[in-house]
Amino acid sequence: MYKILLFIFFLLSIIKIIKGKEEPSSRKHKVENFYKELGIKDYEIELYSGYLKTNIPENELFYIFIPSQNNKEKDPLILYLDGGPGCSSLLGLLVEVGPVVISSKTSELEINEFSWVKNSSLLFIDSPAEVGFSKFKEAIHNNDLKTAENLYTALKDFYEIFSEYKKNDLFISGFSYTGIYIPYLVQQIKGIDNNDINDIQLKGILIGSPYISSKYNYDITLVETIFSHGIISLDIYIDYLNKCPHYPVMISSLNLSNTTNDFIFLNNTNEPIKMVNHSCNEVKKEIQKHLVGFPFMGIYNKCFLPSNNYDNLNRNLYLNPRTRNLNQLNNEQIRYLTEEEISILNKNRRLEDKLEIEYPLNDTCALDNTIEKLLNKDKIKELLGVNKSITFYQCKQLNYKYGDTTKFFKEHLNKLSNFSCWLFSGSEDLSVPILGTIYWIGEAKFTISKEWDVWKYKGQPKGMIQNYTNGLHYLTVKNAGHVIVYDQREVGKYIFDQFIAFHYLPKNENGKGKKNNIIFIILSVIGIFVFTSLLIFIIFKCVIRYKRVKNDIIEGGPLIKN
Repeated sequence: MYKILLFIFFLLSIIKIIKGKEEPSSRKHKVENFYKELGIKDYEIELYSGYLKTNIPENELFYIFIPSQNNKEKDPLILYLDGGPGCSSLLGLLVEVGPVVISSKTSELEINEFSWVKNSSLLFIDSPAEVGFSKFKEAIHNNDLKTAENLYTALKDFYEIFSEYKKNDLFISGFSYTGIYIPYLVQQIKGIDNNDINDIQLKGILIGSPYISSKYNYDITLVETIFSHGIISLDIYIDYLNKCPHYPVMISSLNLSNTTNDFIFLNNTNEPIKMVNHSCNEVKKEIQKHLVGFPFMGIYNKCFLPSNNYDNLNRNLYLNPRTRNLNQLNNEQIRYLTEEEISILNKNRRLEDKLEIEYPLNDTCALDNTIEKLLNKDKIKELLGVNKSITFYQCKQLNYKYGDTTKFFKEHLNKLSNFSCWLFSGSEDLSVPILGTIYWIGEAKFTISKEWDVWKYKGQPKGMIQNYTNGLHYLTVKNAGHVIVYDQREVGKYIFDQFIAFHYLPKNENGKGKKNNIIFIILSVIGIFVFTSLLIFIIFKCVIRYKRVKNDIIEGGPLIKN
């Protein structure tokens, strides 16, 4: 009996040892020669990869973590996400803020002298589970709350693996649809949605080209922005305003006589949704013809893989082609559907299946696919600890219900103490037009603490800035498109550095900052007065001394008296 128990104990010990060896390789894996394999010789950096847990056992989120090159014990941790929804955060690593990135000029890899890793530790997570190198058992219906819940679980798992970073301040950053992802995640971390308590040191968020709501960031301002850049004529723009629902024109004021059915009832409800008429769709066709060759990621950027098959297509500028059914849309989006599109979606078919157009629906230019070619190499997957059967897509089609985070900024942001929130937009972005962000901030009627004004870098105007009492700071960046840190790397790094530095400046909280500022001003005035008085006294004494010496010389007296 004793020998049997000893054998069982020995067997369990062996199993535990095996598991102990397997776990680090999947959860924390130090990557060697990653950049060398990508073609950057004589450049290496401390880098880890692995998989993080979610609320669904079969689904795990892939991550890459790079400790700060400066002071990893004290520098902040940056959780960096990308949008879509469906785009891999490895775009952030290899296109936007990583130590080695795709050149905006040559589409080849180069060392990024403006990488954020120079003064922060960077954590890139592919989320949701169907994205990038992340693992999923089967595709699930995603929404922003589920995405945030799983990402929150993954973040806590990261801190279990890298416990030494629990004491570091955390900031969350990203672009585009992270304007939805990030606020939802903040609500998880801060216990707004779940009453959870944790010791995560979340201090702020920095979001570029923030997609907040389809109403503001897309529907309302897309054509207006196109017109403002001179891509369509005044006649086409006026025609659009007269025939299509568009802010500030009210839908009820439009003539929809050409529509076969003025109303359609959805999902067995009694709520009528006004439809776009045929004449509106014709105007949008005309607008689309003028958009060929203008990338939505940056109107004046290089157009990769332009397509000539868009000119005569019946295209809807307002609907993502990945949309599969009406339940994924809100009423604002549904307002812009034609009856044909409603019919397609009611049959759970994608619009692109019917219209026979490639992704994306509203852009005649494709993304540079250099990253996909690099990351799908077997050797790269092996180095990262990724199964070779996983195909990497920089942006992937998801079954996803699009959200809205205007409520977060209106109701929750001002309740977060010692919290920084910066948003910034590129002036040449059509994906999330700058006008949309300006409109929703204006409509929210936040109290302004610093009026709209120019901001400069190296003495040159780089955009405009406006600050609000709820902690929101909004910047515009000229000569930049959707991904500002790609179009303007140096300026993007400057904004990041200012964002981090600003957080550690004294804040006006509960009047304390204001009192401290008053005390500082009073002390400064006293100091200036004392210094000035002392300076005048010294000058006066010098003048008197000079006159005495002069008189002594004239009168023949000694220069030095006993």
